Amino acid sequence: MRNSSRRLKNNIPLKGIHIKRHIQVRSDLKAIGRRIREIRGFDLTQAEFGRILGVGQTQLSKYEMGHSEPTLELLLRLRAHSGRSIDWIVTGEGGPGKT
Repeated sequence: MRNSSRRLKNNIPLKGIHIKRHIQVRSDLKAIGRRIREIRGFDLTQAEFGRILGVGQTQLSKYEMGHSEPTLELLLRLRAHSGRSIDWIVTGEGGPGKT
């Protein structure tokens, strides 16, 4: 379809409106990994913390080194364990408290 012929369902023309269908957000996986490591602290090994989070030691290591992107489920478990907000875990912004 051409831009001039595109219309919304209620027949309103889309002239001059540009809609992006794919929004890409690039996460800084190493920074996220450092924050996960900070949450783990020095009292727990990766194996112990992995059991708490429901992931293996190898996968937790990948998260902490920034080699793997944490899932939403893992972020929720990190939030529940630490009291840190998901915003803080992912971006480092928004303060460490719950939101």
